[in-house]
Amino acid sequence: LPKPVDPSRKRRGGKRVRKMKERYAVTELRKQQNRMNFGDIEEDAYQNDLGYTRGTIGKSGTGRIRLPQVDEKTKVRISKTLHKNLQKQQQWGGSTTVRKQVSGTASSVAFTPMQG
Repeated sequence: LPKPVDPSRKRRGGKRVRKMKERYAVTELRKQQNRMNFGDIEEDAYQNDLGYTRGTIGKSGTGRIRLPQVDEKTKVRISKTLHKNLQKQQQWGGSTTVRKQVSGTASSVAFTPMQG
């Protein structure tokens, strides 16, 4: 079959689609994570099996000045109520997903009644 003759049309997106594309674009921090220096041995951030590294984030002496810039369009947003709740929990010493306050006598060892 011959190729259909369709004139090239202007693709319409609008402000909403453009904003969504900007939010899901690759950030400067992600670009730095994907960047590797030639000849440097990368250490894994979590486990040796995963192979996850932080790239050049937080490394000095790369020869160039490449600091991650915070992009306001792709910055993580939290609601005002969640921000207030986090402030209250930090003020009263509660635990959050970011920071946990555990006393020194707490243990992570669990005892079960099963023997074996």
